[in-house]
Amino acid sequence: MIPDTSSIAGYTIFREEPNDAAPDLSQIEHTHPLDPLSIDEIRAATKLIREYASPKTLKFNCLTLREPKKVEYAAFKSRTGPRPARRAFAIVIERGSGQVSEVIANIREGKVEEWKPVTDVGPTLTLEDLDVCERIARKDPRVIRACEELGITDMEKIFIDAWAIGFDDRWGYERRLQQGLVYYRASPNDNQYAHPLDFSVVLDTEKEEVLAVDVRLVNGERTKIPLTSHNYMPEFIGENYIDGTLKPINITQPQGVSFRMRGNEISWAGYKMHIGFNYREGIVLSDVRMEDHHEHRERTLFNRISVVEMVVPYGNPDPPHHRKHAFDVGEYGTGLMTNSLKLGCDCKGAIHYLDAVMATGDGDAAVIKNAICIHEEDNGLLYKHTDYRDGSVISARDRKLIISQIITAANYEYGFYHTFTLDGTYKLETKLT
Repeated sequence: MIPDTSSIAGYTIFREEPNDAAPDLSQIEHTHPLDPLSIDEIRAATKLIREYASPKTLKFNCLTLREPKKVEYAAFKSRTGPRPARRAFAIVIERGSGQVSEVIANIREGKVEEWKPVTDVGPTLTLEDLDVCERIARKDPRVIRACEELGITDMEKIFIDAWAIGFDDRWGYERRLQQGLVYYRASPNDNQYAHPLDFSVVLDTEKEEVLAVDVRLVNGERTKIPLTSHNYMPEFIGENYIDGTLKPINITQPQGVSFRMRGNEISWAGYKMHIGFNYREGIVLSDVRMEDHHEHRERTLFNRISVVEMVVPYGNPDPPHHRKHAFDVGEYGTGLMTNSLKLGCDCKGAIHYLDAVMATGDGDAAVIKNAICIHEEDNGLLYKHTDYRDGSVISARDRKLIISQIITAANYEYGFYHTFTLDGTYKLETKLT
């Protein structure tokens, strides 16, 4: 695998070396029906879809597992039905025309089962799409002129965050739009968000064309760039970066972790579930159940757990904020924005990681190393009782199983922590940093 340095989210994607050999599908009959698509399955699916679409050329907006229907999975699990077929779901964009289609390909049988063109939609903006904004806008004469009017001549100090824009009545639904919010950096690691510029850019993602530079005038004049620094990097704030009075905390489990992994299936303290991952939702927990020791059976807790959407309404009527209303999951893809995690701060303790396999715009496979962190934490007191008659005490500690990911959404980091405790509680905790 080789690092893909084109990523704009601050983490490393390891792109698989191009491989002209036929995809190896020998293990497909042994794959758990809910496992994410493998590298070979992604390559097999894109080959099927390309051949079906020929001579048209396609950009793959997404390609992910088409999960089996609940009834199919239940029949397979109870051994009353066959193993569900491995299917891929893809959203493809025809290069040139921009036509968007939804596709279902049966990987095991080697055929495209459904091809449905859709209109008046805006598919997820991938990292590759978002990278277009800064690359194209920096070179546009109108953007350069708008910067020069503010005294900026070095375009390498201009940084443009790409955002979904949805509908704009100047262009209707005919174009796949995104907007760029423009910032200035005085030095390479300067906090650009302290220095916003007074204009935004609208561009066509597919044609890679700047459509408009929207300048907000105040009393008929441009607004000066705020130059007061608000930096947080260690090189700027020195000793204030870490509170030196805090002593180290070491977390050790000398006998190892209490959970067991079998592929993407995990069992822990009576819980059992499957851990999946896709480009849009990120972590998907399926078939979550718990052992009932009183009735000697498994209880189903959840069929499926995921973060299906997250809305961030800015609620400011002034440009360009009036167009800032982020649907981070659907518009950008929680899975696509997932960080490659590192031991020590992202995750601390005895950690088990799972990688995530993603499809790229050209239909190849890329791997986000250590995308999912699985670990245990102490959770304080589970229960305690003191018998006031004889003074006897009984108590037990609680514990958490945490399955987590961290994403970078432009100026935000979000941590999603799926947490299970010994008393049968499930909780999703979201941290914004």
